[in-house]
Amino acid sequence: MVPRCCARRDGELAAAFPKITEAIGRLDRSVVFDDELVVWEETRLAFERLTQRLHRRGAAAQRAAAIWPAHYVAFDLLHLDGRSLLERPYVERRCALEDLFRRKGLSAPWTLCPSAIGQGRTPGGGSACATPSR
Repeated sequence: MVPRCCARRDGELAAAFPKITEAIGRLDRSVVFDDELVVWEETRLAFERLTQRLHRRGAAAQRAAAIWPAHYVAFDLLHLDGRSLLERPYVERRCALEDLFRRKGLSAPWTLCPSAIGQGRTPGGGSACATPSR
């Protein structure tokens, strides 16, 4: 499977974000996320740096990635291995997303966004996601 990094309006982004595309390729699964690419500059998100990277290719894209690394922020898991999860409750999708991060050991450039609803936690502070007991 060839990894794809796509935007709703701008289409294919793989050439502009080679490190993100490499990270997607390491998933070894077919996934569709609700996500956002971001670039940090000191203490703020630098949207202009992100847009400056959109049209770079090849060596220019590699240099830009070194200067302004992008991070892939995942909010929700919409499709997994060819199956739509959209009809599933948010808590189930969130648990599947957290499980994917845990099983694959995802770290930079990956970022798991805190959940907007309960942050994946129960009112008592524990995870709302079932984890296998040992």
